[in-house]
Amino acid sequence: MSVATKISSWEQVQALLKSAAHGEISALGGLELWTLPYERLMAAQLGGLPLIDTKKTGSCCGSGAAGAKSALLLGLRGKAPFDGSQYPQLPWGKPAMSA
Repeated sequence: MSVATKISSWEQVQALLKSAAHGEISALGGLELWTLPYERLMAAQLGGLPLIDTKKTGSCCGSGAAGAKSALLLGLRGKAPFDGSQYPQLPWGKPAMSA
């Protein structure tokens, strides 16, 4: 693959988000995530939670992985509060993404 045709990992993330939402803004909490610049995506919130949480929880040697409180991951996995108790699973109104 040439340098000109190589797709960046950021472009892959954007394509996954657009595909998950089937191009519909309402499917990801009314946020057109695949069009946001990196900095805005990293600062965005959904349901009061950081869309992408980069903070590692626990001690330096603990089991808390970075991203554990990311609204995007919680929503796509159907975990609280995106388990139907407060919000529907992401993408809203669309089939769940495969792991």
